[in-house]
Amino acid sequence: SPSDFFTGRDSYLQALKDHFSPNLDGERKKFLLYGMGGIGKTQICLKFIEKYGKKWFSDIFWIDASSEYTVDLCLRQIAQKNKLDSMPSAESALEWI
Repeated sequence: SPSDFFTGRDSYLQALKDHFSPNLDGERKKFLLYGMGGIGKTQICLKFIEKYGKKWFSDIFWIDASSEYTVDLCLRQIAQKNKLDSMPSAESALEWI
């Protein structure tokens, strides 16, 4: 859950809300939030998920992008969780996403 001291960042939360608001076309939406370490990216995501996660999403995936290895590992875990292949791969997860 987000920090009890989380404040501000309303423009970022509104941008996420606008981007992910449910629509009728069924399009799967993706969003990349990036920036230097320590500026609040994780807290923004946690706050957004706290407000809208269970209402709007069936699955939420966190991908650790600190290295190529962790990206690959996270993507393979997504593929495995969703039974995308008999041998889960990053490629199958990316195609599915």
